[in-house]
Amino acid sequence: MPVLDPELLAAFRATRYEAAVAGLRFAARIGEPPPAGLLALTGGPVAFLTAANPGGRRLPEPANRRRMAELEAALKHLGLAHWPAWHRAEDPAWDEPAFLVRCEDLEALDRLARRFAQLATVRLAPGMPARLRCYAGTPAAAEGEDLELAPPAAGEAAASDGLRLLAAEQLTFRRNGEHILGPLSLTVHAGELWLVEGANGSGKTTLLRLLAGLLEPGAEEDAPARIERAAPPAFLGHQLGLRAELSALANLRFARALAGAPGLAPSAALAAVGLSGWEERPVAELSAGQRKRVALARLLVAPAPLWLLDEPYANLDGAGAELLNRLLEQQLARDGAAVITAHGPVPWRGPCRRLAL
Repeated sequence: MPVLDPELLAAFRATRYEAAVAGLRFAARIGEPPPAGLLALTGGPVAFLTAANPGGRRLPEPANRRRMAELEAALKHLGLAHWPAWHRAEDPAWDEPAFLVRCEDLEALDRLARRFAQLATVRLAPGMPARLRCYAGTPAAAEGEDLELAPPAAGEAAASDGLRLLAAEQLTFRRNGEHILGPLSLTVHAGELWLVEGANGSGKTTLLRLLAGLLEPGAEEDAPARIERAAPPAFLGHQLGLRAELSALANLRFARALAGAPGLAPSAALAAVGLSGWEERPVAELSAGQRKRVALARLLVAPAPLWLLDEPYANLDGAGAELLNRLLEQQLARDGAAVITAHGPVPWRGPCRRLAL
């Protein structure tokens, strides 16, 4: 895998990619996480595409327009959803139009490159930093090649399978001078589920609140605590954070608007958790299990790459537990991760990493 020379590295890191989706403007840079809310609006991974000119030459404007028209025709032929975008270079003379394209996997980009060679793409996927991938050659034999923007800066997660979504080192916590937790370290990668086990009072909830940023870790002179997050996590605690006087639908509408990163529509999220027909019922009138389902639906309307769930199986019946398992499986399948707590056996059947407190 080739590494960009310092001059090109500096140029690519200074480049900004812009697009407007559903009336909202988003900007992305190589090596940084996707803009909040963009992937929810596009429905999945995307790539910024520019029609790289042979030899890197700046073509006359009519030729550039013709190449972009050919690229758009190829996108339409392949049925790839796309939006107008812009490539903003450090030197404004190299600013040029681009496309933001919905691409579930690299095969979609490969198919496009077979029809239209000389592509420079910047891929954005959940929990992954934006990464450059270039195609060169003839359309019949176009092959993609990832270009490293490495070595990464200190503290920057490397773009690889199992991207690091959260890293915590030497976490400790004291309350009123009493030692509650730690020191402990934890690293969560994409596709992982962590099960934190321990008796009541062992510090499970405290740990999740530390990881979520709701509590500040204690300060140790010899080994100071450090927490790095690739993106803000979603936290679901014992207190579900629902307004009892509002309907389930109104609660989710509020959560979706507040997050600024909309996923499923509130009505669709409630249907996904088995609450069709209960949309307008005040939360106060729902059972404990139904309220938990509304809280789980909130994870769908305001998606996050990392879920922090405190005893999520509590108050769920057998069907509810199976529902939660499906939601967790879907979260891991889309390169998300989850940290869940339990003080006893849980019905999760998939692989997991365990932490005993």
